[in-house]
Amino acid sequence: MYHHPVDVDQYWIPPPLSTIKPYVINTSDIALHIMNQNVTEDLMLMAFNVSLVALAKVPDDLVFDSSHSGLRLLKDQPRAAEYLGLAIIRNIEKIDALTTRLYIITPEPVDVLDQVNVLLKGNIQLSQSYFTQDPRGKHPYFSYDYDFC
Repeated sequence: MYHHPVDVDQYWIPPPLSTIKPYVINTSDIALHIMNQNVTEDLMLMAFNVSLVALAKVPDDLVFDSSHSGLRLLKDQPRAAEYLGLAIIRNIEKIDALTTRLYIITPEPVDVLDQVNVLLKGNIQLSQSYFTQDPRGKHPYFSYDYDFC
């Protein structure tokens, strides 16, 4: 039998998540909800940062605009939702008191994202190493200073 060395470059090494171009969504355009947990509005963005979320569509009467935080939230646990895919919230950027942007990574196309009206967070946690470990030795600047309040 013939054996030959394998060149490592022949294998597909996926790019680090920090190098994938994200979609940008304003929190004024989408509701946020954490399943089976009571999280205050002040901590909602911190809980969503660097997390796996379900892209879903719920009836519009379940969504309300919070006067306290300026976020769109759900009135109650959704009894039924149309799940459209999964995404990772890579970063959250607070522009001003009324504007916050979510940077999400998902394989779903834009026409699917246009149907999404809520991001649902469950109990799955992502490791920071998904974003900071890069086999090529390159990664962008990371900040662990959360100032969403």
